[in-house]
Amino acid sequence: MTGIEQRCDVLIPAPMENAIYAENAQRIKAHLVVEAANGPVTFEADKILRSRGVTILPDLYVNAGGVVVSYFERVKNLTHIPLGLMERRRRERRNRRLRQRPSG
Repeated sequence: MTGIEQRCDVLIPAPMENAIYAENAQRIKAHLVVEAANGPVTFEADKILRSRGVTILPDLYVNAGGVVVSYFERVKNLTHIPLGLMERRRRERRNRRLRQRPSG
């Protein structure tokens, strides 16, 4: 029995691509598989696990926060602007718009 086949509530087989495949899917004893990165569950294994009632959270959902952070890191690197300065500029624009609104 490999480490990935140990009994557990939540299994996060990241970042191992194809770590769960048709031949070992029957031996997975987790209630929840979280695909945190790199497609760790093959299509065939996905079908087997779901037929056994195992819940699988796809990497598309699990990694959404990481994708957003990567975007902001990229913007920061391309513009050479520190994140604190980006936030300050956003706040200044918002405050400027509030000051320019006509009073009711």
